[in-house]
Amino acid sequence: MAEKDVVITYETLFELLRIEKNREDLQKLNESFFDDVRAYLNDKKSSFDAKKSQSLLFAADDKEKARLEIENIKKILKQLYDLREKKIISTSLNKARTGVTLINTANMLPSERLLFDSISMVLIEFRKNILFRLVCGEVPNVDSLPDSVVSKLNCDLVSSAAQEPLPASVSDDEEGTGGMHFRTSEEPKELKTTPNFSDLRADIKKVRFLAPIGEIVGPDLKIYGPYDEGNVITLPNELARVLVEKKQAEEVMN
Repeated sequence: MAEKDVVITYETLFELLRIEKNREDLQKLNESFFDDVRAYLNDKKSSFDAKKSQSLLFAADDKEKARLEIENIKKILKQLYDLREKKIISTSLNKARTGVTLINTANMLPSERLLFDSISMVLIEFRKNILFRLVCGEVPNVDSLPDSVVSKLNCDLVSSAAQEPLPASVSDDEEGTGGMHFRTSEEPKELKTTPNFSDLRADIKKVRFLAPIGEIVGPDLKIYGPYDEGNVITLPNELARVLVEKKQAEEVMN
């Protein structure tokens, strides 16, 4: 259905919708899909307008059929767009949550790739400047969010929130660790071990451990470790800072 010589018809549109609906991954469309559909729809509208100008009674059925076909084409296009939009949003969400960088975008049309990149950027920025800072015991930094997002926020509320002290639930020991928690062996494991943080390269550091260390719950709520003395590992910037300050690791310059 994605070959260059595909001809847009009502039947081909219906088939594209059926395939998109029945398959989990985003399906391939011709790069000229939008132009082809626009030309096809305009042709149908021109044909309908020509029938409308006819005054013969026997043409009434043809007029109604043409009108219904145009309405059905619009419904198919909307359903197809909704399905693809949902898949793109889901892929953007997975990228923001997992930090996976190798994502197949080959089946996205240029405008869909722009949508994907835009949504991913906003989601990643929110997680980095709100969630990650929050779990470190810091005030969410909305000033670092995209301007289009910041303009919609109430800066007065943010300013007042910045004056609030750390929650009482943060112990004295944890205040010095940016809200991160160094787990003891007696505590139950609830999160899976992960070797890395995300694809936010500016927020990671490489360190060499100066002593063995057990599992650590980082600012992203993921578990890191255990590590042996001499291990060289790339970690979230905030976690690396705490380990260096505690003399448990030293930064490795690339």
